[in-house]
Amino acid sequence: MSLLKNKFELYTQLHLNDDTILNWQYWEFEQHIKFLNEKNKEENKRRKEENDQSQAAMPNMSNWNPSSMMKSAGR
Repeated sequence: MSLLKNKFELYTQLHLNDDTILNWQYWEFEQHIKFLNEKNKEENKRRKEENDQSQAAMPNMSNWNPSSMMKSAGR
């Protein structure tokens, strides 16, 4: 990611101001970015797992034929 995107991530997710970030050594900045990247990766993994679970809980509608439902309702 670009430097600007990384700074924006720090501003928005850790609620830091520009003075705080500018006073860091470069290695501190890198460590915070690594932390954010790990946090984002874990969040994305959790969302994917939740999405997969919700998809698994839903019935498979790919084979559903509305005319078969109408036929059985007519009987």
